[in-house]
Amino acid sequence: YPYYVDHIIEEAIEQYGLTENEVLSGGLHIYTELNPAIQNAVEQVYKDYEMFPEGQSDQLIQSGAIFINPSTGGITALIGGRGEHTFRGFNRATQLKRQPASTMKPLAAYTPALEQGYEIYDKLQDSPINIDGYQPMNYDKRFHGEVTMYEALVNSYNIPPVWLLNKMGLKYGINAVERFGIKLKEEDHNLGLALGGMSEGISPLSMAQAYSTFPNDGVMVEAHSIQKIEDADGEVIAKW
Repeated sequence: YPYYVDHIIEEAIEQYGLTENEVLSGGLHIYTELNPAIQNAVEQVYKDYEMFPEGQSDQLIQSGAIFINPSTGGITALIGGRGEHTFRGFNRATQLKRQPASTMKPLAAYTPALEQGYEIYDKLQDSPINIDGYQPMNYDKRFHGEVTMYEALVNSYNIPPVWLLNKMGLKYGINAVERFGIKLKEEDHNLGLALGGMSEGISPLSMAQAYSTFPNDGVMVEAHSIQKIEDADGEVIAKW
Protein backbone atom coordinates (compact mmCIF):
# COMPACT_ATOMS: atom_id res chain seq x y z
CA TYR A 1 0.00 0.00 0.00
CA PRO A 2 2.60 2.55 -1.13
CA TYR A 3 0.58 5.74 -0.66
CA TYR A 4 -0.47 4.73 2.84
CA VAL A 5 3.15 3.94 3.72
CA ASP A 6 4.19 7.33 2.33
CA HIS A 7 1.69 8.99 4.62
CA ILE A 8 2.91 7.02 7.64
CA ILE A 9 6.45 8.26 6.96
CA GLU A 10 5.23 11.86 6.57
CA GLU A 11 3.24 11.68 9.80
CA ALA A 12 6.11 10.12 11.74
CA ILE A 13 8.41 12.93 10.58
CA GLU A 14 5.98 15.84 11.01
CA GLN A 15 4.08 14.71 14.11
CA TYR A 16 6.77 12.87 16.06
CA GLY A 17 10.04 14.42 14.86
CA LEU A 18 11.59 11.26 13.45
CA THR A 19 13.81 11.25 10.37
CA GLU A 20 13.11 9.27 7.21
CA ASN A 21 16.16 7.13 7.98
CA GLU A 22 14.90 6.33 11.49
CA VAL A 23 11.49 5.31 10.12
CA LEU A 24 12.92 3.12 7.34
CA SER A 25 15.98 1.66 9.09
CA GLY A 26 15.53 2.16 12.83
CA GLY A 27 13.95 -1.20 13.63
CA LEU A 28 10.76 0.55 14.73
CA HIS A 29 7.36 -1.07 15.10
CA ILE A 30 4.70 1.31 13.77
CA TYR A 31 1.09 0.46 14.58
CA THR A 32 -1.40 2.06 12.20
CA GLU A 33 -5.12 2.67 11.66
CA LEU A 34 -5.07 0.86 8.30
CA ASN A 35 -8.07 -1.36 7.52
CA PRO A 36 -6.83 -3.85 4.88
CA ALA A 37 -10.36 -4.71 3.71
CA ILE A 38 -11.15 -1.08 2.87
CA GLN A 39 -7.67 -0.39 1.49
CA ASN A 40 -7.80 -3.45 -0.79
CA ALA A 41 -11.23 -2.43 -2.08
CA VAL A 42 -9.97 1.08 -2.93
CA GLU A 43 -6.83 -0.33 -4.56
CA GLN A 44 -9.06 -2.50 -6.79
CA VAL A 45 -11.18 0.49 -7.82
CA TYR A 46 -8.08 2.50 -8.71
CA LYS A 47 -6.76 -0.33 -10.90
CA ASP A 48 -10.00 -0.38 -12.91
CA TYR A 49 -9.61 2.14 -15.72
CA GLU A 50 -13.34 1.99 -16.48
CA MET A 51 -14.06 3.69 -13.15
CA PHE A 52 -12.41 6.93 -14.31
CA PRO A 53 -12.89 9.35 -17.21
CA GLU A 54 -10.49 8.90 -20.10
CA GLY A 55 -7.54 11.30 -20.12
CA GLN A 56 -5.09 12.26 -22.85
CA SER A 57 -3.07 9.51 -24.51
CA ASP A 58 -0.03 10.43 -22.42
CA GLN A 59 -1.81 11.50 -19.23
CA LEU A 60 -4.18 9.80 -16.77
CA ILE A 61 -7.07 11.66 -15.18
CA GLN A 62 -5.79 11.87 -11.61
CA SER A 63 -7.59 11.25 -8.34
CA GLY A 64 -7.06 10.72 -4.63
CA ALA A 65 -9.17 8.97 -2.00
CA ILE A 66 -9.21 8.84 1.78
CA PHE A 67 -11.38 7.00 4.32
CA ILE A 68 -11.58 8.05 7.98
CA ASN A 69 -13.13 6.27 10.95
CA PRO A 70 -15.29 9.11 12.36
CA SER A 71 -15.18 7.90 15.96
CA THR A 72 -11.37 7.69 16.17
CA GLY A 73 -10.10 9.89 13.35
CA GLY A 74 -8.09 6.89 12.15
CA ILE A 75 -7.27 6.88 8.44
CA THR A 76 -8.46 3.43 7.39
CA ALA A 77 -7.53 3.70 3.70
CA LEU A 78 -5.70 6.13 1.46
CA ILE A 79 -4.67 6.36 -2.18
CA GLY A 80 -2.79 9.38 -3.46
CA GLY A 81 -2.96 8.91 -7.20
CA ARG A 82 -3.32 6.70 -10.25
CA GLY A 83 -0.63 5.11 -12.38
CA GLU A 84 3.00 4.67 -11.39
CA HIS A 85 3.78 5.50 -7.77
CA THR A 86 6.72 7.70 -6.80
CA PHE A 87 8.17 7.15 -3.33
CA ARG A 88 7.07 10.06 -1.12
CA GLY A 89 5.81 11.84 -4.22
CA PHE A 90 2.78 14.11 -4.52
CA ASN A 91 -0.16 12.70 -2.57
CA ARG A 92 -3.51 13.84 -3.98
CA ALA A 93 -5.45 12.61 -0.94
CA THR A 94 -3.53 14.76 1.54
CA GLN A 95 -1.65 17.46 -0.40
CA LEU A 96 -3.89 18.36 -3.34
CA LYS A 97 -5.94 21.55 -2.91
CA ARG A 98 -9.05 22.09 -5.02
CA GLN A 99 -12.25 24.11 -4.75
CA PRO A 100 -14.70 22.12 -2.56
CA ALA A 101 -17.73 23.54 -4.40
CA SER A 102 -21.12 22.33 -3.10
CA THR A 103 -19.60 20.08 -0.42
CA MET A 104 -19.05 23.31 1.54
CA LYS A 105 -22.79 24.12 1.77
CA PRO A 106 -23.49 21.96 4.87
CA LEU A 107 -20.37 23.29 6.61
CA ALA A 108 -20.64 27.02 5.83
CA ALA A 109 -24.41 27.52 5.70
CA TYR A 110 -26.63 24.72 6.96
CA THR A 111 -24.76 23.67 10.12
CA PRO A 112 -24.42 27.22 11.50
CA ALA A 113 -28.08 27.87 10.59
CA LEU A 114 -29.21 24.86 12.62
CA GLU A 115 -27.03 26.10 15.47
CA GLN A 116 -28.76 29.48 15.24
CA GLY A 117 -32.18 27.85 15.67
CA TYR A 118 -33.28 27.22 12.09
CA GLU A 119 -35.11 23.96 11.36
CA ILE A 120 -34.56 21.69 8.36
CA TYR A 121 -38.07 22.40 7.05
CA ASP A 122 -37.81 26.19 7.34
CA LYS A 123 -38.43 27.96 4.02
CA LEU A 124 -35.47 29.51 2.21
CA GLN A 125 -35.54 31.84 -0.78
CA ASP A 126 -34.70 30.47 -4.22
CA SER A 127 -35.32 33.45 -6.46
CA PRO A 128 -32.97 35.96 -8.13
CA ILE A 129 -30.79 37.78 -5.60
CA ASN A 130 -28.18 40.51 -5.95
CA ILE A 131 -26.00 41.16 -2.90
CA ASP A 132 -23.58 44.00 -3.67
CA GLY A 133 -23.21 42.71 -7.22
CA TYR A 134 -22.97 39.03 -6.25
CA GLN A 135 -25.64 37.11 -8.16
CA PRO A 136 -25.39 33.33 -7.67
CA MET A 137 -27.26 31.04 -10.04
CA ASN A 138 -28.51 27.48 -9.70
CA TYR A 139 -26.90 24.75 -11.77
CA ASP A 140 -30.10 24.28 -13.83
CA LYS A 141 -30.43 28.08 -14.35
CA ARG A 142 -33.93 27.88 -12.86
CA PHE A 143 -35.57 29.34 -9.74
CA HIS A 144 -37.89 27.40 -7.46
CA GLY A 145 -39.43 30.14 -5.33
CA GLU A 146 -39.43 29.02 -1.71
CA VAL A 147 -37.81 25.71 -0.79
CA THR A 148 -37.16 24.03 2.54
CA MET A 149 -33.59 23.74 3.81
CA TYR A 150 -33.94 19.98 3.29
CA GLU A 151 -34.95 20.41 -0.38
CA ALA A 152 -32.18 22.94 -0.97
CA LEU A 153 -29.58 20.51 0.37
CA VAL A 154 -30.92 17.40 -1.41
CA ASN A 155 -31.08 19.21 -4.77
CA SER A 156 -27.87 21.18 -4.14
CA TYR A 157 -29.43 24.52 -5.05
CA ASN A 158 -26.95 27.42 -4.96
CA ILE A 159 -29.13 30.42 -4.15
CA PRO A 160 -30.70 29.25 -0.83
CA PRO A 161 -27.41 28.71 1.08
CA VAL A 162 -26.06 32.09 -0.07
CA TRP A 163 -29.33 33.80 0.87
CA LEU A 164 -29.30 31.99 4.23
CA LEU A 165 -25.68 32.83 5.02
CA ASN A 166 -26.35 36.49 4.21
CA LYS A 167 -29.50 36.55 6.35
CA MET A 168 -27.99 34.98 9.45
CA GLY A 169 -24.61 36.68 9.12
CA LEU A 170 -21.39 35.76 7.33
CA LYS A 171 -19.46 35.59 10.63
CA TYR A 172 -21.42 32.47 11.67
CA GLY A 173 -20.45 30.68 8.47
CA ILE A 174 -16.79 31.61 8.83
CA ASN A 175 -16.79 30.47 12.45
CA ALA A 176 -18.41 27.13 11.57
CA VAL A 177 -16.01 26.36 8.73
CA GLU A 178 -13.02 27.07 10.96
CA ARG A 179 -14.44 24.84 13.70
CA PHE A 180 -14.60 22.10 11.07
CA GLY A 181 -10.80 22.41 10.96
CA ILE A 182 -10.64 24.29 7.66
CA LYS A 183 -8.28 27.27 7.61
CA LEU A 184 -9.63 30.30 5.79
CA LYS A 185 -7.80 33.31 4.41
CA GLU A 186 -9.08 36.88 4.61
CA GLU A 187 -10.11 36.74 0.94
CA ASP A 188 -12.35 33.74 1.73
CA HIS A 189 -14.51 35.90 4.01
CA ASN A 190 -17.34 36.46 1.55
CA LEU A 191 -20.72 34.95 0.67
CA GLY A 192 -19.13 32.79 -2.05
CA LEU A 193 -17.87 30.64 0.82
CA ALA A 194 -21.36 29.06 0.96
CA LEU A 195 -20.69 27.57 -2.50
CA GLY A 196 -17.12 26.51 -1.76
CA GLY A 197 -15.43 29.49 -3.35
CA MET A 198 -11.97 29.60 -1.75
CA SER A 199 -8.76 31.34 -2.74
CA GLU A 200 -6.66 28.21 -2.23
CA GLY A 201 -9.01 25.27 -1.94
CA ILE A 202 -8.86 22.27 0.37
CA SER A 203 -7.53 18.71 0.39
CA PRO A 204 -9.68 15.55 0.40
CA LEU A 205 -8.14 14.79 3.82
CA SER A 206 -9.38 18.07 5.32
CA MET A 207 -12.83 17.67 3.82
CA ALA A 208 -13.17 14.04 4.97
CA GLN A 209 -12.05 15.07 8.46
CA ALA A 210 -14.64 17.87 8.52
CA TYR A 211 -17.45 15.56 7.39
CA SER A 212 -16.53 12.91 9.98
CA THR A 213 -18.09 15.31 12.50
CA PHE A 214 -21.61 14.39 11.37
CA PRO A 215 -21.59 10.62 12.07
CA ASN A 216 -19.65 11.26 15.29
CA ASP A 217 -22.43 13.26 17.00
CA GLY A 218 -20.90 16.65 16.26
CA VAL A 219 -17.40 15.88 17.56
CA MET A 220 -14.52 16.11 15.10
CA VAL A 221 -11.47 13.93 15.80
CA GLU A 222 -8.22 14.85 14.06
CA ALA A 223 -7.27 12.47 11.25
CA HIS A 224 -4.17 10.34 11.78
CA SER A 225 -2.63 7.12 10.47
CA ILE A 226 -0.32 6.15 13.36
CA GLN A 227 -1.59 4.65 16.63
CA LYS A 228 1.79 4.23 18.30
CA ILE A 229 5.48 3.69 17.56
CA GLU A 230 7.75 1.34 19.49
CA ASP A 231 11.53 1.20 19.26
CA ALA A 232 13.49 -2.00 18.61
CA ASP A 233 13.29 -2.86 22.34
CA GLY A 234 9.49 -2.54 22.46
CA GLU A 235 9.51 0.80 24.29
CA VAL A 236 6.70 3.15 23.21
CA ILE A 237 8.38 6.28 21.84
CA ALA A 238 5.27 7.90 20.33
CA LYS A 239 1.54 7.51 20.82
CA TRP A 240 -1.55 9.17 19.36
